[in-house]
Amino acid sequence: VADRTAPAGEGAILRHVSARDRAPEALAANLRYLFLRFLSVEITSDDDPRLGPWMTVLTTPPVEGEFTDEAMEDRWQAVCVGLVTHPDFLTY
Repeated sequence: VADRTAPAGEGAILRHVSARDRAPEALAANLRYLFLRFLSVEITSDDDPRLGPWMTVLTTPPVEGEFTDEAMEDRWQAVCVGLVTHPDFLTY
């Protein structure tokens, strides 16, 4: 919720993007930030295969309807839930 009102670049979760962003490069940059923040894993390339499943969550078109900002917020929430339940999070 706080990220919705945070100035650009100051969000806790959405540091490099907003819910309006759909550009793969921006999404990958934010995922790399979250990997470091949640798992202490530094990923330096957008081509890193560890980003693939997470990018799928963020970029797969909806089956029905539009790709809304609210849907994107739900997708980022799903990514966060996935990261905090990841085994590496529990051992970090």
